[in-house]
Amino acid sequence: MTPTGLLARADARVPASVLGAGSPSSTAAAQRFGSFMLAAAYTALFVLAVASYDEYDELVASWWSPLHLSGLLVCALAWLTAGLLGRSGGYTVVAFLSWAMCLSSVIAWQFAWTGAHLGLLGVADRPILQSLYAHLPAVALILVHRPRLAILALVSCVAIGAVGVGQLSYGRLDVALLMATLWSLCVTLVYLALVWAVVVIADRTDHERRRALKAARQGSWYIARDREGQRLDALVHDRIIAVLAELHSGRIDAHTAEQARAVLDELENWSVAADAEAPARPLTRDELAEKLSTAVAEVGGAEGVQVDVDAERAAEYPFEAAVALSDAAVEAVRNARLHAGPTATCVAMIVLRGDEVVVDVVDDGVGFDVEQLPPTAIGLPIAIRERMGRLAGGSADVQSAIGSGTRVRLRWRRPRTVAA
Repeated sequence: MTPTGLLARADARVPASVLGAGSPSSTAAAQRFGSFMLAAAYTALFVLAVASYDEYDELVASWWSPLHLSGLLVCALAWLTAGLLGRSGGYTVVAFLSWAMCLSSVIAWQFAWTGAHLGLLGVADRPILQSLYAHLPAVALILVHRPRLAILALVSCVAIGAVGVGQLSYGRLDVALLMATLWSLCVTLVYLALVWAVVVIADRTDHERRRALKAARQGSWYIARDREGQRLDALVHDRIIAVLAELHSGRIDAHTAEQARAVLDELENWSVAADAEAPARPLTRDELAEKLSTAVAEVGGAEGVQVDVDAERAAEYPFEAAVALSDAAVEAVRNARLHAGPTATCVAMIVLRGDEVVVDVVDDGVGFDVEQLPPTAIGLPIAIRERMGRLAGGSADVQSAIGSGTRVRLRWRRPRTVAA
């Protein structure tokens, strides 16, 4: 598998809920709430219309009342369905449907009106052409981000509906009706402005959320890339270069052959190793002691491994600390094997305390000048110092002198925040 594929797969393993992608957007939540409110409003108008129809038999033709009633019922059911389904495209369709139903009702009134009006009939002034009905399509179009069409819907429905109201109430159109209509439009515009403000705030919230989510995903990608690079660096230096160095020195024995086979196996199972790299839990005291002692013993350069445990059995240690300590210790033992001299002996001492782990790798070899490392050196500056430096609470100290052997001390101290 290519490194790019590994990074993509590693990013895909991050749960969507952690990055905030699993919850609905603010716009979707506002639209869904608005759809239920519109469904309730149309339902209320439907009930009022049913209660008023019998009192206006002489005002309009018999076919208009079922048309008006069916329009209210269709809008109520459509908004309820849209809210239950929660699809943004569905809200837009229902908003235009509401506009069409309202226009058909107020326009049909002009053809169904008999010429009579409430003043002549003496009927109580009940709004058979409910003014709220003419305003709801504008609210619906604002909810689906159609502000210009919302204004057009408001003006068209209210203007045509006002003609019907004037005919019904006074039998004529006059200045008083015009002023009342303008007042109704102005009041409704205030409510539309409030709804539009909610929609705009929801959009901006979603925009900021998407930007934060993108940044989080990019951060996860960079972290994954950095970890993959660290794994690759460790493989190249700790395994491949180490095997090549042993081959160059002429040490071709069973251990070298085993190391070479292990490198080939790791290359073949690179992606599988990436999946198994980070367990879901920290290591216990006994598990950490076994991991460190086994890693040092398997490299084949230490004459002895001493483990001193001074921690409670229930103590736990981060997996990252265990990996860094064991890899750096293996590198220190490998360096002693390759550079301390053929007669040198090397021992490793591991001390486990509750909040601290110390690994000392000591040899009595030829030693070297720590301050005079060649620029091409990789083991000490990268595989030991840099590796421990990247670990929170980690440190590495190297003491050596020509003819006096070498001591590499690896230390991890539990950070205070973690301990708290």
